[in-house]
Amino acid sequence: MPPVFRERPQLAFMAKHQGLYRIFVASVQTMHATLVFDSGPDQSAPSWLSDGRLVFGDLLQHDERAPKMALYILEPISRSPRVTDLQNSAGFYTPRMSPDGKRLIALTFDLKTLEEYDFSGRTWRVVGRAAAMENPAWATSGPLAAKTFWLSAILEAAKRTYCAPSAKS
Repeated sequence: MPPVFRERPQLAFMAKHQGLYRIFVASVQTMHATLVFDSGPDQSAPSWLSDGRLVFGDLLQHDERAPKMALYILEPISRSPRVTDLQNSAGFYTPRMSPDGKRLIALTFDLKTLEEYDFSGRTWRVVGRAAAMENPAWATSGPLAAKTFWLSAILEAAKRTYCAPSAKS
């Protein structure tokens, strides 16, 4: 499900536009979609930050042998959107903002490592490794909201897919 920004009922999603993946934002009421940033190679996996900015992945270099990915923050949508790098995010993909707005989780481009970024300390830490992972998502309600996330992973030994919570210590 595309992420929805609750303060302004909008959703963010990626779609093909002139042969490249781009980030769009649509009003929940009208479903009118607006292209928010049309520059560079493929963009992917938008997620709202608590202040209304978007964080997304951007393919820096499309090379099957050595693709390069990084995370970027898109300032509030205006006539001339501003994009900034998320510190030390080279090689990350699929950013997901925590419901409390303090952290995000992201997978490495090879989908084998999940890391968490703390906005206050501006630091990354490894929270999990597996043969392959996908679809990280934060718990959004209940006592573990913003402390627990879910993902699908394939374990090295079992080679099977599962979903499990992982709480921040």
